[in-house]
Amino acid sequence: MNNRKAIAFISAIAMMSTVTSLGTFMGASAEVTQIFNDTFEDGFNNWSTRGDASIEITSDFANSGNSSLYVTGRTKGWHGAGCSKIKELRAGQTYSLSSYVMFQEGNDYEQINFAILYKDGNGTEQYKQIANANVKKGEWTQIKGNYTIPSDASNVTIYFETPNDLIDFYIDDISAEGEPYDDSNTSYGYNDDFETDNDGWSSRGSETVERVSTEAHSGSYSMYTSNRKQLWNAPGANKTLQLKENGYYKFGIWVKYNDEGNSWSDTHKFQLYIQYTANGKDNYVELGNTVATKGEWAYIEAKYTIPEGASNFVIYAQTGYVPDASVKPEDLMNFYIDDATCEELEYPKIQEDIASLNDVYSDYFKIGFATTPSELRNEAVQNIMKKHADYMTIGNELKPDSVLNQSASQKYFKETGDDTNPQISLANAKSALEFAEKNGISVRGHVLVWHSQTPDWFFKEGFSNDGDWVSKEVMVKRLENYIKNVMETIAEEYPNVDFYGWDVVNEAFKDTGGMRDAGSNNVVNGQSAWVQVFGDDSFIDYAFEFARKYAPEGCKLFYNDYNEYIPEKRDDICKKVAELKEKNLIDGVGMQSHIKMGSPSIALYEEAIRKYSDLGVEVQITELDIDQKSNSASDLSQLAERYQEVFKMYKKVKDDGVNLTAVTIWGINDGNSWIGGYPLLFDNDFQAKQCFYAIADTDSQIQSTKNVNAIKVDSMGNNHAFEVQKANYVGDNSFKVIYSSGGVGATYTIQITSAVDQDVTISFDGKVDTITLKAGEVYNYELNVADTIVKTGDTLPFDIAFSDTAWNDLSYTKKDGFTNLGTITLSEMQRYTEAIKGTPTIDGEIDDVWANANEIQTDNYTLGDGATAKVRTLWDEDNIYVLAEVTDSKLSKASVNVYEQDTVEVFFDENNNKTSAYQSDDIQCRVNFDNEKSVTDGLSTDNFTSATTLTDTGYIVEFAIPSTLGGLKANQVVGFDVQVNDDDGSGKRTSIANWNDLTGLGYTNTSNYGLLKLLGDDQPSSDILKGDVTCDGAVKSNDLLLLKKYLLGLEDLSDKALKNADLNDDKDVKSNDLLTLKKYLLGLVEI
Repeated sequence: MNNRKAIAFISAIAMMSTVTSLGTFMGASAEVTQIFNDTFEDGFNNWSTRGDASIEITSDFANSGNSSLYVTGRTKGWHGAGCSKIKELRAGQTYSLSSYVMFQEGNDYEQINFAILYKDGNGTEQYKQIANANVKKGEWTQIKGNYTIPSDASNVTIYFETPNDLIDFYIDDISAEGEPYDDSNTSYGYNDDFETDNDGWSSRGSETVERVSTEAHSGSYSMYTSNRKQLWNAPGANKTLQLKENGYYKFGIWVKYNDEGNSWSDTHKFQLYIQYTANGKDNYVELGNTVATKGEWAYIEAKYTIPEGASNFVIYAQTGYVPDASVKPEDLMNFYIDDATCEELEYPKIQEDIASLNDVYSDYFKIGFATTPSELRNEAVQNIMKKHADYMTIGNELKPDSVLNQSASQKYFKETGDDTNPQISLANAKSALEFAEKNGISVRGHVLVWHSQTPDWFFKEGFSNDGDWVSKEVMVKRLENYIKNVMETIAEEYPNVDFYGWDVVNEAFKDTGGMRDAGSNNVVNGQSAWVQVFGDDSFIDYAFEFARKYAPEGCKLFYNDYNEYIPEKRDDICKKVAELKEKNLIDGVGMQSHIKMGSPSIALYEEAIRKYSDLGVEVQITELDIDQKSNSASDLSQLAERYQEVFKMYKKVKDDGVNLTAVTIWGINDGNSWIGGYPLLFDNDFQAKQCFYAIADTDSQIQSTKNVNAIKVDSMGNNHAFEVQKANYVGDNSFKVIYSSGGVGATYTIQITSAVDQDVTISFDGKVDTITLKAGEVYNYELNVADTIVKTGDTLPFDIAFSDTAWNDLSYTKKDGFTNLGTITLSEMQRYTEAIKGTPTIDGEIDDVWANANEIQTDNYTLGDGATAKVRTLWDEDNIYVLAEVTDSKLSKASVNVYEQDTVEVFFDENNNKTSAYQSDDIQCRVNFDNEKSVTDGLSTDNFTSATTLTDTGYIVEFAIPSTLGGLKANQVVGFDVQVNDDDGSGKRTSIANWNDLTGLGYTNTSNYGLLKLLGDDQPSSDILKGDVTCDGAVKSNDLLLLKKYLLGLEDLSDKALKNADLNDDKDVKSNDLLTLKKYLLGLVEI
């Protein structure tokens, strides 16, 4: 036996606490059995760190067997190692607990405490000692004691600590004996409605979590969380007894927030998490998320497989995660939860009878999927990978923060004096690599060098969190040894796993071009410790040099990045790749391709692929998903269309000789997507979605569920409601839809334009009707629906067929009728303004041409009540022009996030399509007071022109936004909106003022933009007819009646109606305007 192991025999029988036999406590007839015995021979046995301590399995010393648990890095006495024993140690039972401890350095003797933590019946944490020992240095010592768990105790944890010195120590052979528990009839899952008690939910920190009757999703009670100081201050419940490892569950919870006098945004993201212990640490996994609307209950649902070997399960809900540096007061809002549920499910079966994607694309490129070890616990994930993938990417467990081992690095430094050899471990990736090895699936390594998910201690002296930055020379050596250790450990531990490629460097460039700023990403999001230490981009060259030196023969090396199609970023990447190619250090470019429904355009995306390929390197799509937050039938059909056009483009460039060699889908199914929503090929039940079939056969037609908005008629009448919306075309035929309603019942009008003589068949809300129209005829088809409550957002089934061609239903025939209907969604009339024709000089000055331009105001706040702007618009055939005069008492661009600086944003939807995702004609233009520009993802700031001027009361921003659809024309109506962001000097956005769109989603969704009509040269603005409050082109008594109702708060007026009602030109509508209108109608005054 090893002499170091022999220490176990020296004092194994030494007991430093006197123990009464367990039988004395339990009675002679009680059955006594071993409840648990944690020996650390096969891993951490669910032990994890407490406080700042680090733990690792070591073979240097052991009380028995070959391994023990080594505890280091303690900065306080209570920091150490602990293990949840909720399932093993039951309330009201008495147990005999034993452990062995040892330390190697320091004083000759140290006291080590063996302790227990639990929550009492009041939810208060209780810390009690089981036993302690005065341990002699270098000798294993047993600590043993009997303990009775109180009858009201819950959430039991055992742990070790020292009351005196912060020594490193070892623990081993931790066991308990007692009366056995029987969980054979345990029913897993839960249904917490809070009607009788808290159902085990309580605070996770210093926040207040209480059961209240002021709000409830169902019944009379919910749980209310307040006084939050950090994001993780949130309601949680330990569900260790209701969940089991390897179990597959459906989780759900309802959340709600109110203003409570704070003017929070109309929507806010909420997340549902599970926390569990595995691999010696606490793990945090987002189960699902939702965007809640203020004042309304919102539901989060998710399906998840509990990892094998996991324990101590805590479920909690919180507001959406943002980096600490970006947390705003709204992120710490109070909120409610209710009806938290969990249902155990049978493991889903995948569809074996569908095409295998890797077979479909075998003549084009390899197909892979990203996954994680925890996801691979699910048999469905394994089977999808085996059926559809040529290779896999391990999502997180080969990234620097998962591979680098701080305690081992510090130990190596302490023993050798060498601080250039960081130690690594593949433990986190173990099960995924074993799966790849067993099934012969290649692996794409991700990632070696990255500014994110890399701990700062890697760059610090002594591998210490608080050390100074090391020199470039030291970091070069660390970088080489780190890459060497990764490659050699993989080769040693997994010799049969084929790592066909590696992302060597990830995301080194900013979207605007150039290297990232120096600093710590863990302090300021987006900064790079690599740039901090190296001072330039030379770390990229070193990384590829060392990867080429140590990677196995044939392994391809890639530079990987996101938004890699933005021209400024793309061109800088190309320049660097060309330099590396010249040195024979790189094999390809990885284009992450986290794309959106409307951006980038296919043309811009394709251009980038071709440019990278032209460098003589491979191109791989490495992290493909398409952001789709809605699961409506219409939006999922659009997702399928987007996937199909993307894969058609991939096939096209491959046919043209582009060296596109692999496409990786970033996630197996929607439930495991990192961005949430519905962005992937398989749904939560691992069933193929419409988008799967769209790429399995890129020539297939996609049966969509189209939607058309029915615009509500306002005071400007039916013709205006038709005029401001874009026609929906079926061939050369078209239609538009409006409705009018007082809340109960509605009149729907479909304006139909027929290109030829034909029958037109309408299916609307269950009624089918056929009319015959002549060529060129415009017909208003009306349908009255009585006794039905009508509200904005309602949808109704609808389709229309011109002869044999339907708007939505691909299978429509006159004989068989409709089988696949689209929808009509009831929409409010958006705010409306008009632009006269004129061409200003974009210099930040107010030219004379602006004098007669109509003016609107950003007078709707979605956050705070700060800066606002008066906005005017002009147009010519080439551009829309916008002038914003901002009133802002304190100018600031302190935040690193451009959207939080003092800025003006203009949103432009040239074709006025009102889509839920950007199309190629849509743009978001943002400019701060120093004329620093930012723009929609995927576009260049060169896509628009701007100028700014500082004023005594704020600043002026002038924009020129060019047409992208071949030019603008008179009478065209475009989607348009303006937003003013304000930072009060705190470095955070404290106010948002909008003209029309209050959703906060204007950067990706054009559905709620206001309306801008472009007037011709000789076309007077209709805004100048004073007194025409009804906007019907005449001033009559009904204008007086409508103005009275407005002043009494009984009616709303459009922007145009408000201008016409402002008879005294004082920018306000008051009772004196009513008096002036009355006098005008009596013939007493002129207006």
